Amino acid sequence: MKGKATFILTDKYTKKPVKQITEHNLVTKALEKVLFPPPITRITMGTSNFADNYFPICNKLIGGIVLLGNTLPENAEDFMIPPDIIPVGAAGKEYTGTNPCRGTLNISMSGPIENGYMLVWDFAPEKANGVIKCVGLTNFCYGNAAFLKTNEQNCGICTPPINMGQNLASIPTVMSVLGRFYGKAEGTRLYSYTYTSNILTLYESEISDPRNIKVGDAISDFKTAKVVSEKELELPVQLSSSSMHFYCREDGCLYLLAYNYTFNKVTIYHFTLMKIDPMTGRLLDEKNFEISGEKSFSGFSFAIKQGKIYLSGSGNYATLFTINLSNCSILAERSLTHAGTFNLFEWNGYIMGTEMLSGYYYKFFAEYENYPMLCGGPGAEVTCDLVPIPYSLRYSYDSTRTNFYLMMRTDYLATINNLSAPLEKTDRHALQIRYELTY
Repeated sequence: MKGKATFILTDKYTKKPVKQITEHNLVTKALEKVLFPPPITRITMGTSNFADNYFPICNKLIGGIVLLGNTLPENAEDFMIPPDIIPVGAAGKEYTGTNPCRGTLNISMSGPIENGYMLVWDFAPEKANGVIKCVGLTNFCYGNAAFLKTNEQNCGICTPPINMGQNLASIPTVMSVLGRFYGKAEGTRLYSYTYTSNILTLYESEISDPRNIKVGDAISDFKTAKVVSEKELELPVQLSSSSMHFYCREDGCLYLLAYNYTFNKVTIYHFTLMKIDPMTGRLLDEKNFEISGEKSFSGFSFAIKQGKIYLSGSGNYATLFTINLSNCSILAERSLTHAGTFNLFEWNGYIMGTEMLSGYYYKFFAEYENYPMLCGGPGAEVTCDLVPIPYSLRYSYDSTRTNFYLMMRTDYLATINNLSAPLEKTDRHALQIRYELTY
């Protein structure tokens, strides 16, 4: 994709153009990242296909524009809008309000052109006044918000991708196209599993290559993954809804952890850890261990790194264990908050966790020596290496469990266009920007 922007300043009294310049732009990796969502975002099972909110790209994913008073580094990998920008103007859809930054989409002039698409925005004399040094295409939600990052109910900076532009109350929970996804993805290939009793089925699925989609294409089933292979494996124990999985990037293996318990004066939890090669569908190893005493596993989460199992329980007397992977001996344990919940995940090579303390208050933990330590405070979003920008996860607590929701940041730049010379707009001029995208 290539783009060029034509800027036309018109005198509001004479109605004649007084200046016209054309600038070419850098195309960033933003669209590629949006259209290559991580495995956890495949939410077509049991929910609406959110592709309708992405396509056509021309009036959705790049249906907004920002005008900045400073230049930006021309780096295709650095596509999120930095906090130190000088806002001058923005536009998304049609607009007739009084926001002094906001322009309006010119529907009559926008549309398909030869081998591409053209977007046109108009800024009235009283709008977007200042010195313009850079422009860029962005999500229409961010263009509509006109730099109001706190306006989340109207999707200023964060939006549920399945219902882009709508109220956050309709956020879907993170689901998968088929069963449970684990942390492995290779381009358009993704991996998941389902189970029935002790029969495990491993799936390899594929989505269409988004690089083949043009800005004006309307795609209805792009996000629906197609199964290309499946492998069936008989496990030594039964899996249940309480069983958990973890994909270890160190050895490329899928680990499944199942448990049951017996009670005779004290509760004894019996765990079975299974190591599986997801490419061949072979069971590589099985380990069994027990934990007893005043511990709680009304639910649990686990992760594996550098020969250790990090195992956390939920509920009363919840405990976080560090266990030797080779012989399953307990190396360390730490009591968690009374009646708390703890969720483990991997982030940039570290084992991370979130602990619910009370209501909506959370703490973040990071791996240090033999057990996680406190490293942060409450926050609105969590993320992991399965959810790269501009995606993020948000969580909430519904009095019984922690729910994670998929979100998408809208403050990205699909193009960066540093002007060869600053363009000054005053209240004497109307400004029209014609953005041509071709292949």
